[in-house]
Amino acid sequence: MKLIFVFSVVLCVTFSKTIPPALVTSWNKLLEPHQQKCIEESHVDPDVVKNMFNRNEFPDNRELGCYLKCMFKSLNYYGPNGQLDGDLIVKSMDNATKVDYSCITKFQTETDLCANAYKISPVLVTSWNQLVKPFQDKCIEESQVDPDLAKNVFNRNYFPDEKPISCYFKCLHENLNNYGPDGELNGDLVAKTIAGASTEIANPCIDKFKSETDRCTKAYRVSGCLAEANLID
Repeated sequence: MKLIFVFSVVLCVTFSKTIPPALVTSWNKLLEPHQQKCIEESHVDPDVVKNMFNRNEFPDNRELGCYLKCMFKSLNYYGPNGQLDGDLIVKSMDNATKVDYSCITKFQTETDLCANAYKISPVLVTSWNQLVKPFQDKCIEESQVDPDLAKNVFNRNYFPDEKPISCYFKCLHENLNNYGPDGELNGDLVAKTIAGASTEIANPCIDKFKSETDRCTKAYRVSGCLAEANLID
């Protein structure tokens, strides 16, 4: 997978081939307030990020991928569903008026820019697999998810944005009794049930997706948040 896919989306959304100087100037101006923070967070080469549009050079490495992720989060380019929003990208940039939604669709199934360079602790993966094993077949049947995906989602650290896998996680959380009396995921219950999910991790993840109305999507995104909090080199 190419770490540079997010900027491929930007270029595709705005202009199909070359980058006009006016757009480069606009983009650099837009990035400036967040640049230093994202450079420090990603450990990317400052010279690369400050000149990549001027030189039209985009090396495919983890540091740049994490820098781009930081920038897009800082610029609020992700919609409520956690995916890139073409309208938000174009509205924020002067001289960018063309939207090609096939660009967004093309790259939406890619996994997280930084997460693919990390993995979840094997101990936690084993613990999770043992925990859900009694309910796995039932939840696979109920959600109609691909069994291979369901059984290896954490082993492969691959979380596609699809309804069946989302509902599979909802079913698992229901069978693990992670929902409180109000029908919502409960941080204390999640922390008691799932290894690596302390209340300090679980509660922020649950709060982050509190406004999500679809129960399947909410359960899936909270689970992904818990996994992200346990990534290791």
